[in-house]
Amino acid sequence: MSSRAATGPAPACAAPAPVGAAVEPAAVDLPHRRFLIAVEAVLAVAGAAGAVQLLTGTVTPPDAALDPLPFETWTWPGLWLAATVAVPAGVAAYAVWARRPWATTAVLVSAATLGVELAVQIPFVGTSVLQAVFGGVALALAGTALDARRRRRAVSAEVIAGAPRT
Repeated sequence: MSSRAATGPAPACAAPAPVGAAVEPAAVDLPHRRFLIAVEAVLAVAGAAGAVQLLTGTVTPPDAALDPLPFETWTWPGLWLAATVAVPAGVAAYAVWARRPWATTAVLVSAATLGVELAVQIPFVGTSVLQAVFGGVALALAGTALDARRRRRAVSAEVIAGAPRT
């Protein structure tokens, strides 16, 4: 017999915070959480895969794209891709999954660094449909993170004020 059976069932939900009590933003579930986790995780994997391809030389743009740069190989651009896309997206995916209070900030940083990556990339390798798609992803992430932050703050304010949630 488990100890849980001896003490009874777990409560359905935690008791509401007293009126006027401070409520951590993380105590209120993050809107759009599944979407943010999914998109950031896919972005992290895609960024890591692209970085590995550049670092190993398996899939690279034409070497002529390196001519204006002080590089002879795709190593530094691969590291740049990892630093501006894979790492921030991975951190953001983790932050949202783990319900960290700074999750929306991490998503905004991830979206911004993806935008920087695209802005830096275009002059050297030109434009493509893939860049437009990732630009749209960056905008969607930023907009969704801002909306999630706004909604979570509104709900937190209602909880603090003691207003009933609908």
